[in-house]
Amino acid sequence: MRRAASLLVLVAALLPLLPTPGVAGSVERAPSVIDGSGFVNFMQRPHFTIGEWVKYRTVGHSLRGFNDDYTVTIMVAGEEVFWGDPCVWIETWTQPADGKLNATASLVSYAAFGDTMSDRHLMWFVRKTINGITAEGKPDASLVTRGGKGAEDTGRRLGPRTRTPSRPTASAPTPPASPAGAST
Repeated sequence: MRRAASLLVLVAALLPLLPTPGVAGSVERAPSVIDGSGFVNFMQRPHFTIGEWVKYRTVGHSLRGFNDDYTVTIMVAGEEVFWGDPCVWIETWTQPADGKLNATASLVSYAAFGDTMSDRHLMWFVRKTINGITAEGKPDASLVTRGGKGAEDTGRRLGPRTRTPSRPTASAPTPPASPAGAST
């Protein structure tokens, strides 16, 4: 009886280590669309031209039998000045080996290049995204906004906003007056 009890304790201790179908089914799969703007090196000045592209192939296998095989193509698709901010379009195509091509594009501010926090806070610099085509055949564009705490942090980090005068003030230099009787 004593051996049976110790065997029961041993089986109970090892039971959580056995794979279960519910756990295997909850493994997170790779996304079908990948935004490649995070693959860009923002720690230095941009040294690319519009139209350049790069292609990556990712293959993965797990011990539980899950496989990933997809190709990601990242292209510098164009430039746009958005609300006075010069930006670049980063377009990404993701194609699984046995699936259809999925595409997305992100408009990223050039201010991200050289910023020391751009690798951790890329969404600070993303202005718009395009995640498909509408029924009318136009790009399905979305403005990227940061609400709540993110916007408040930016205000503290940048300091108070100052208003630039739109017309000359009294301290602005004035042109010298022409001498009396001089013709122009």
